[in-house]
Amino acid sequence: MLYTDDNNPKILHRIEQRLDHMVSSHNKVMLIRFDVHFPQSYLHNGKNDEISWLIKCLKDAYGPRLGDVHYLWARERVQSPNPHYHVALLVNGSLMQNPYGLLSDVEAIWNRILGGVYAGLIHFCGSQCLGQSTTGSIMIRRPSTVAEPAIQAQQQQAYQAAYDRALYRASYLAKNFSKGGTPHRVREFGCSQL
Repeated sequence: MLYTDDNNPKILHRIEQRLDHMVSSHNKVMLIRFDVHFPQSYLHNGKNDEISWLIKCLKDAYGPRLGDVHYLWARERVQSPNPHYHVALLVNGSLMQNPYGLLSDVEAIWNRILGGVYAGLIHFCGSQCLGQSTTGSIMIRRPSTVAEPAIQAQQQQAYQAAYDRALYRASYLAKNFSKGGTPHRVREFGCSQL
């Protein structure tokens, strides 16, 4: 299930590639979703320099500890003169059980990048997802290969449900609404290399 019927297939394909890579590499994978905004008074240069710095700082801070960290971001603009970004991080869920420390670091890093202290510019995307309350993160656990068949069937069902929820949450980045109008030679989305 996808967030909307009007998805950018290129972005959606990149989401699925990274999600599949992570679940094939790790027993547990955590998807962390957050949105990044600029203060209204910020003089944005039209490029993606700030989001690139944010991702680099997160990879530098968490890469050595978590190893395999993958990301996707999508740039959008509606009525504000500044863009905003939707971000999905995929991390090894065996090494990170709770996203709140990372999300707190995202806020601190973003404030350093912007050169001020701002509140409310990072939205943790904690809301309802498919009828369930969520923190903006979803843990995907692969089924055990040594469990009894009945237990393994339950684990497979839980795995598929978590995978589908993660894909649904991440597919928000692929929606076409509010994309476009990006300056020439400026990307509308970016992602980690596989």
